[in-house]
Amino acid sequence: MMPAAMMGGGVPQPAPQEKSASSSTSSSSSEEERPRKSRKKHKKDAAPRSGYITTSATYVMDCPRTRKSELIEFVHAPFDACMTADVPSDALDLLIWFLTEIRPCAKTADLRSRTWQELYAKAKTCNARVVHSMTEPVPTSPHVSPNEMFLLFLAKLVDLAINV
Repeated sequence: MMPAAMMGGGVPQPAPQEKSASSSTSSSSSEEERPRKSRKKHKKDAAPRSGYITTSATYVMDCPRTRKSELIEFVHAPFDACMTADVPSDALDLLIWFLTEIRPCAKTADLRSRTWQELYAKAKTCNARVVHSMTEPVPTSPHVSPNEMFLLFLAKLVDLAINV
């Protein structure tokens, strides 16, 4: 046999009351007296979240595509948004690597930038270093032909790609 509490015979439940017009006005006035709480929690000293890079272990290749495009445009202005609009994300990673020597597998935390603007500035510095290393005068002698100079340049590019 089942206990009385399981059969519903334990504690009597009050009957549901119908709401009258007077009770509905009193409940609405009590709701008006209480201020509504906002569900959003605002940090007082925080800047807009979109400007900060996440502090987790995010790789350059995992960054949003628009941020990669912005970085490329910041480093080299002719690669504007119109030019990089249809370029796949993997190709943007390679372009970043060629322009700045920042590998796609580099962690954003290792680049020591808190905001995207700081990262863009560091990438511009990296690009200046790459351009300077590529435009260094190649030691030439009077008997070196332009074809041999071009081959030396290609060898230097291959060496950079292997040692990176």
